Amino acid sequence: MLYLCSDPVRAVRAAGPLAPISPPRLKAYIKDSAATTVLTDVTVFDGTGGQPEMHQTIVITDGLISQMGKTGEVKLPANATVINGTGKTVIPGLVMLHEHYTIPCPWIIISMWPEMPFFLPTDVPGSGVTTSRTAGSIEPQTDSALRRMIGEGKVMGPDMDVTAPYIERAGFDIPSINIIRIR
Repeated sequence: MLYLCSDPVRAVRAAGPLAPISPPRLKAYIKDSAATTVLTDVTVFDGTGGQPEMHQTIVITDGLISQMGKTGEVKLPANATVINGTGKTVIPGLVMLHEHYTIPCPWIIISMWPEMPFFLPTDVPGSGVTTSRTAGSIEPQTDSALRRMIGEGKVMGPDMDVTAPYIERAGFDIPSINIIRIR
């Protein structure tokens, strides 16, 4: 499956195989779901730190890159959907390793950090993020459920690596944080 951002400021990215996305509201994010898709005349940053490769054609078959080369030199499969990528950039999926799916609310008497399960993780694919790792969690059960729902194609989001809940010593006046007693 291929996700393309319609906003030209955002990068175009090809993602690995994902579960089918069924809810109609998520189909708005899908530019193309053909078995074979070709991006022509794109600029490719390969993530190695090298110079970008200009005027490239990328063939994506069953969600994986099967061919890449100079535009005009790559044979286009007969059954492919061809997308003109002139002026677009292709990057590898970004991996975010320190994600908090919470929002601080310091404007109230006590500090609250509510989970934002259907805002933060569902927004990051549009920025090129394909994998994220939580950095502790207020509600690990919510993060785990969200990870499952993404895997089932019920909501849009990155592949998630969910970590443990926060555990703090006494003195943190954040009601949603687990407190342990230190002897």
